Amino acid sequence: MASRSLVESAVSFDVTLRFDLFYSLRALDEGSEIFDDWQNSTERALPRDFRRIAKQVAPRPMMWPLLADCLRDAPSAGTFADVLETIRSLDDKDFQRAVLSGVFRDLTIVDDLISKRRTLRETVESETKTNIPLLRVLGLYPFRATRAVAEAFKRIVSNPGEYRSDVGSAIEMFWKSTFAETWNSLEPAMQRCASAMKESLARRSLSAFA
Repeated sequence: MASRSLVESAVSFDVTLRFDLFYSLRALDEGSEIFDDWQNSTERALPRDFRRIAKQVAPRPMMWPLLADCLRDAPSAGTFADVLETIRSLDDKDFQRAVLSGVFRDLTIVDDLISKRRTLRETVESETKTNIPLLRVLGLYPFRATRAVAEAFKRIVSNPGEYRSDVGSAIEMFWKSTFAETWNSLEPAMQRCASAMKESLARRSLSAFA
């Protein structure tokens, strides 16, 4: 069994907006009475071009959380500037693999799609035995090549640089017009919670902490 000191050194509590940023974009599009007030005020604050670009990037709300996966290997994503710089500077294939592997679980199939040895239709069909619920939520099943969501995934495969540029533009508009204020109101409590968890781990047994 690992010693307490080893466990403590291996555990960190970080506050990062990367999940909140992308899941908030999902919530903005999904619609829920819980978020009514926030959604209404946010929509009023967003610039006119936001919706046009956002629909090209994520025609279905569930695509926003998938895009957060492109930050999973980033050494730092603590600030919005970190998030934006990471997205804009990512290697195309790293970006494609990070996002597409969130949908298609077989990495060999993902690489076949990226290298165009397999079409998007063929890739979706290969997942229908095990992955229909997610494909349905994303709008990829039943597959229709002319659907906006299919067009978005085709752009990830065929033109990842342009697609990443649009992702950056959309989240920058969202951040500057409204979400920076939201995050500034949320972050202090999150930082206090992270500090409390760190102190709790130091004071209590691992089982009690868990």
